Amino acid sequence: MKKQLQAGFVLDCVKETLETEYKTSEVQGLLKQLSYFDIEVKSNNSQFDNSELEQTLFVANNIISRGLPTRPTLWLENKILDCFKNIIEQDKKLLEIGSIRQELKVDETFIQQLFRALHIIDPEIKGEKISKHQMPSWENLGSDFEEGFLFEQLPKHVSQMWTQLFEPQRELENILRFSATTEDEIDKYLNGSIQIFNEQHLDFSLEFPYEVNNQRGVIVEVDGSQHEEANQKFIDGNRDTATEKAKWGKAIRIKTTEWNNIQNKLGLIKNLEEEQLFKLLKQNFESPLYSDKNGLNALELSLIPFAVARIQKTILHLIFEGTLNIYSNEWNIAILERDIPCGHLAIQDFEEHLKPLFKLQGVSYKLPKINVSVESNLKFANANFYTSTVIDKNKKYDLFIDISVLQRNGLTKIDKSINAETKVLVRSSHSPKTKRSFKTSETISYKKLGKRNKKENKFEENVEQVEQLEKIVQNIFRKTGFRPGQVEIINRAIQGKSVIGLLPTGSGKSLTYQLTSLLQPGMVIVIDPIKSLMKDQYEGLLKNYIDGAIYINSSLNAKQREIALDKIKNAETIFAFVSPERLQDDRFRNDLL
Repeated sequence: MKKQLQAGFVLDCVKETLETEYKTSEVQGLLKQLSYFDIEVKSNNSQFDNSELEQTLFVANNIISRGLPTRPTLWLENKILDCFKNIIEQDKKLLEIGSIRQELKVDETFIQQLFRALHIIDPEIKGEKISKHQMPSWENLGSDFEEGFLFEQLPKHVSQMWTQLFEPQRELENILRFSATTEDEIDKYLNGSIQIFNEQHLDFSLEFPYEVNNQRGVIVEVDGSQHEEANQKFIDGNRDTATEKAKWGKAIRIKTTEWNNIQNKLGLIKNLEEEQLFKLLKQNFESPLYSDKNGLNALELSLIPFAVARIQKTILHLIFEGTLNIYSNEWNIAILERDIPCGHLAIQDFEEHLKPLFKLQGVSYKLPKINVSVESNLKFANANFYTSTVIDKNKKYDLFIDISVLQRNGLTKIDKSINAETKVLVRSSHSPKTKRSFKTSETISYKKLGKRNKKENKFEENVEQVEQLEKIVQNIFRKTGFRPGQVEIINRAIQGKSVIGLLPTGSGKSLTYQLTSLLQPGMVIVIDPIKSLMKDQYEGLLKNYIDGAIYINSSLNAKQREIALDKIKNAETIFAFVSPERLQDDRFRNDLL
């Protein structure tokens, strides 16, 4: 089974540092691209019933995917940054007012290495490894000429790195849909096109993480003799027009009759190597960052959080699919790190992520005892989180994870020498093809956070329960704790009781409903009477790396409102801000049912 998942973590200090030197659109584009990854699962297990714990696990899943990317837990952030104390500084002024923020104190050269680290490519896939006999992606190719283009012509006439970058046989409809970044663009070139191009594929495509020369990607088509026929020429023309309107540029069409002069057709690709995006990819391909200690540090700071998010999201996916038994006494997990060290951190952090959610409910359940065997890549022997052990091939594991961040899907196959009930290949995606959706179920009723002392007219907190909640507010909002009045409001809300929260301006009313919402497996409708306040609340979530949010008000046109409503119906958002008059709309109310 193959599937694309979405999850990614990024350290605040890394993102903020990068945005001081590079365009925000470039940084965010690279981080967004890294938040999509592909898995391939092979399992001998029958379906396990994990439904009794699905509510809590749904919450865990939604918190992990609340932003693409989002913040890691504070535990993971501290664990990583502890290895970089000489370049990390706590923002003491913010700490005084209850906010947690670390700053990177690094020079321009290291910032450049951090940026390079986001340009993923596997330096080891070259030479004799660039072969259809070594790479499974050839199985998707439609002809011998396509195989020749990918494995022979590209390495011969341009850099060998292009074989890794081009994606074979992506659906044309998928490119058009995901290229429509605004609702106006959907109206402009998608209406009707989806049906016209249904089930049509492009020979090769490469989607950029951010626009290069006002272009979103590049397409290569290998045309046989049938493309000379009038009907096929008409179809090709319509395809090219659609992709050009989608800002993918004019497709490079290589006729098989011109195969001996193919280098003339590769001029555009050669020219792209002069652009920043491809200069850095080529630099990483020819001179890997892991070749020196500073480069290793940049890779760990930038990519360990993404690797951890992928493992955690994969484990949750296996539980939801019934492939992994949540009620086992123990899990024996083997993790093969093809590049970025991440295995031990991912499992420890997974446990740290789930503990407070169970404790807040007063549930005595614990995860199975997790025994982890990790094998790292020797190329990363000088990394801070390198593991010197090897996976025992004589042992049988419940789960084997073969993970690479630098490598895209389709370049290598899973290691068959490991004996495991379930094997998962985890690789970076060439492009986003699926929409993130959040898990929903019945609401959870949490234990009381304390009780009101009527005689003294004050709320007395249950210290142990509030401590668990503080861990979650630190993880998500990077607040040290709660302000006066917040806990009492949250106390009623997480028990599913009605509550009116009255706090002075700036006392954190927004946090009370936002935190409560994230503790439930579902979506929240926020009724907001003022458009400017709605926008402020929405932007506040984005600043906290929560982009699973939409708003519907009179500033949107009919098409935009319809798209926002579809996101609500398809569980593609956690927070939906709507105006009071929207509830008077019968269609809107019916759509919520």
